[in-house]
Amino acid sequence: LPPLTTFEKQPNGFQKPDWFRTQFVQKALVMNRANNNIVVMAIYGDRSYLALARPGDKSWVSVQDEGGRGCFQDIVSFKDQVFGIRWNGNLVLCEIEEGKSKTSDFALRPELVEGWEHMYLVESAGELLMVVRLWQWLEHAVLHYKTRAFRVYKFDFSVRKWTRLKDLGDRTLFVGHNYSMSVTAHGDLNCKGNSIYFTDDFGSFWDKCEGGGGGHDMGTFNMKTKTIEPHSLGHDDSRSYFSPPTWVMPALL
Repeated sequence: LPPLTTFEKQPNGFQKPDWFRTQFVQKALVMNRANNNIVVMAIYGDRSYLALARPGDKSWVSVQDEGGRGCFQDIVSFKDQVFGIRWNGNLVLCEIEEGKSKTSDFALRPELVEGWEHMYLVESAGELLMVVRLWQWLEHAVLHYKTRAFRVYKFDFSVRKWTRLKDLGDRTLFVGHNYSMSVTAHGDLNCKGNSIYFTDDFGSFWDKCEGGGGGHDMGTFNMKTKTIEPHSLGHDDSRSYFSPPTWVMPALL
């Protein structure tokens, strides 16, 4: 893929080299389009813009965004379409064309979403879900932030609105900044149904935590009891700014 220097919207101010290595590209989505056409879409830059590239390209191509706002938290490939979620919770359709790719506003955020939460888009059993992560701020503590709960919404394409989903049934959601997915709880994975597994992806606060790096705030949220079972990495050496814990989908899925 093309180097970082070929992204169109480079930061205006001075950024440390570590910022480019750990935060310039926030997420990359790999898609296999028609005729085995591989496309990579990235969220990048200080305002979370969108760009895409194909293997062999010399540079990244910006996605034409309505108003040039950027501010994307997540992107997902869903039924041959690509959707993004902005920081304010609004849903956006990303149209990928050979000559020019663009975005268009698709739906407003759910009523209870205020725009300061962290949001993920997940395909689950043929449905498009928005998973909203609620934080608790901890002053004068070793860890300055902590996940306190999740809300899940299902998108109704017939009316372009989100509805609250309070039970996942036998589905299990895995969410994280690098990748989010849904699986059936039974089988070889030995995971808990009606639950959300989450990693620590609040990168802007990692340097303010004792020990540093990602991996402090991880656990499993039970949708029925609304409780969290924390997961500990054990040793601080497992926490990393460059490569924090991520989800990997095994071949058995």
